[in-house]
Amino acid sequence: MPIRRAISADFPAINAVCAAAFHDDELFGDMIHPLRDQYPDDFQHFFARRNRENWWDYTHETWVAIVTEDSKEKIVGMGEWQRMGRANEGRGIEWWDPRQLLKPAQQRLNTLSTRIWPNRAVKEPRLENAFVEAYPFFHHHWSDARADSWYLDLLAIHPAYQGRGLGKELVAYGMRRAKEDGVCCSVVASRIGEKFYLTCGFDTPVGWATEGEGNPLKGAAGGRILFRDADELEKDEDEVRRVKNEGIDLEIERTR
Repeated sequence: MPIRRAISADFPAINAVCAAAFHDDELFGDMIHPLRDQYPDDFQHFFARRNRENWWDYTHETWVAIVTEDSKEKIVGMGEWQRMGRANEGRGIEWWDPRQLLKPAQQRLNTLSTRIWPNRAVKEPRLENAFVEAYPFFHHHWSDARADSWYLDLLAIHPAYQGRGLGKELVAYGMRRAKEDGVCCSVVASRIGEKFYLTCGFDTPVGWATEGEGNPLKGAAGGRILFRDADELEKDEDEVRRVKNEGIDLEIERTR
């Protein structure tokens, strides 16, 4: 299945995919947006604000999964990766670059927008940014050898297109890049998504995003923090080479 780097014009489609994919999610759906069915546009606009803000963060990469229908490209999935620590060296922008001002500007614009047009799909406004505000409670898991990581910040596949391998392809992209950089991969998994991420290779659980006294995510379902460590990614590559070599040896035997 084809994936490509997102462009700015993709965001209306990306936001719609996120709203569809997370409609039944325990965090973005049930906990933060219990009134999403009454106010579906507000629910989608939540993702529009979030995605646009991270678009201007040059440690992030957004990729889209596409299908072709009626000879036209259709975006049906998205994956947003964040390069952390050494994984971002040489790829981001310098501290003095004026583009560093774009994300703070977008954050202020989002704050103003929310004040003028409050998110009506939210029942408790204090929870709207619960995941971001919870980050200090579990950020310590990204330390020492795991400080350098490709972190899967968000993955969304439209429900009508799930089960086609699109999500796995978006995950595989980040894992390939992490392997090239010699760093680990990481993700915070929802309760529903945990099994999927385990099958993708995130096989080392280290904690929960809900941990810590005062954490706004306390009591939320899911939130297990999963890693694929750098040495395991290297083993994956060795296994691929071994299988390929076995296939070559078998072909040689067959031609003798």
